[in-house]
Amino acid sequence: MFFGLPRSFKRYVLPSVIRNVVLPNMKHGCDFFVHYYQIDKEEAGRSGHGGEINADDVLLLENAIQAIYNDTTMNLRKDTPADIVNKPPSISFISDTNDTFWDVRGEQVLKYRNTRRNNGHYLYYPQKVTTYVYPSTMDNIVKQWHSINAVWERMESISKEQEKTYDRVAMLRSDVIFLHPIDIYVTHNLTRDVNNEYLTIPDWAGWPVNDRMVSGPYEAVKVWATERFERLTKYVRTNPVARAGYGMHPERFLKNSLLPHIQENLGYKLDMNKRFCFVRVRADGGVWIDDCVRGFRHSNATDFFRKDILPEDASCKRIALRKNKDQMYCNFTDRSDDLLWNLRERPIR
Repeated sequence: MFFGLPRSFKRYVLPSVIRNVVLPNMKHGCDFFVHYYQIDKEEAGRSGHGGEINADDVLLLENAIQAIYNDTTMNLRKDTPADIVNKPPSISFISDTNDTFWDVRGEQVLKYRNTRRNNGHYLYYPQKVTTYVYPSTMDNIVKQWHSINAVWERMESISKEQEKTYDRVAMLRSDVIFLHPIDIYVTHNLTRDVNNEYLTIPDWAGWPVNDRMVSGPYEAVKVWATERFERLTKYVRTNPVARAGYGMHPERFLKNSLLPHIQENLGYKLDMNKRFCFVRVRADGGVWIDDCVRGFRHSNATDFFRKDILPEDASCKRIALRKNKDQMYCNFTDRSDDLLWNLRERPIR
């Protein structure tokens, strides 16, 4: 399942999704579900310089998945169950505009913005996080959570209509370049989770844990995807970390509320995987090149990105965005109309 705002999707995100998400998981018979925001422009802010967004580019994913399925079916036939080979993947999209988002979540957003503790401090807003901007950062958190929740509900609705059940699911952002093949059944030590007992999250950007992606058993990921809103108020009122000024800070909320429930009450194990490596892209084409690659596979993030992702004719420059955060801008011939994007020339590692 993909969620969020599809920034620079056609040029950067789609080729990496094809190569490092769709192909490695085609053998599992996966279906695909997408929630996205129909927004044509993003203002400059904490997340970058802003820019135009072609939100409907995310719809290209459908033809890409179908092309990959058709192209790989013959190779799959040898060692893949017939019910997977003979049944093309289901692909479903759902979207919101700013207006429909506010219709659904407006009252919640205002509650999160304005509610204060008895001491006058905000109850929900993470005022101790100095990089946050009130209220826009908090509004964007709610938008992301809404997108995650909406795509899960879409999946459940379609699966009931089609009388399907899923054992393993993954939640992925639609504004990132996946730098390494992601098999949703493989844990950090490259073993297959045959007993379906591990919830896997990226092992980087731990503030204190990474909340940008998850894969694992259906029941465990359902908590990750759908229980944020229902658990939040009790959490910010009772958890010592939240009460200390971190409020609804997403990563701390995940670590102190959702993950303990998944592990202690549901009995699943947590797997931290460095190979779940991806970098965020921005609406203006900038890439947050250092998101996951420091200490992983290559010490030089630029070389890693150029060697494994970019075409040979790419011309790039790095710009300091803020402390410990560089942004890369690249110029190259847009080859994203070729949905296989040089796959046959680039071996999958």
